[in-house]
Amino acid sequence: MGDYIEPRFGTEQEFGWRDPELPEVIQMLQHQFPSVQSNAAAYLQHLCFGDNKIKAEIRRQGGIQLLVDLLDHRMSEVHRSACGALRNLVYGKANDENKVALKNCGGIPALVRLLRKTGDVEIRELVTGWGSAREE
Repeated sequence: MGDYIEPRFGTEQEFGWRDPELPEVIQMLQHQFPSVQSNAAAYLQHLCFGDNKIKAEIRRQGGIQLLVDLLDHRMSEVHRSACGALRNLVYGKANDENKVALKNCGGIPALVRLLRKTGDVEIRELVTGWGSAREE
């Protein structure tokens, strides 16, 4: 048998891996590839879950408008991620400014358009399940 070679695992620094900064993620919402847009929206959904400071910062950096713009995208994968991020951004009493920003960015008509055109059950549930965001 041959010599056993010990597996070597590099550190994040050796490979140059790092978590993207918030402005980078927000900028990725405008990327030319839908998979990048969807992943960026999903990452924002993850980042802002239960974190009101991040929610406010996403709003200040224009993320709500960019997410609303994605509701008119041609791909349902992008719709799902954008809806999930927007739902987290407006969830809770401490996020009234985000609710106003969603309204001012044309988010309500965009959500209605999406609801009317999609047959995707998950997207329909994401759009119509926002009652808890108001009632918290």
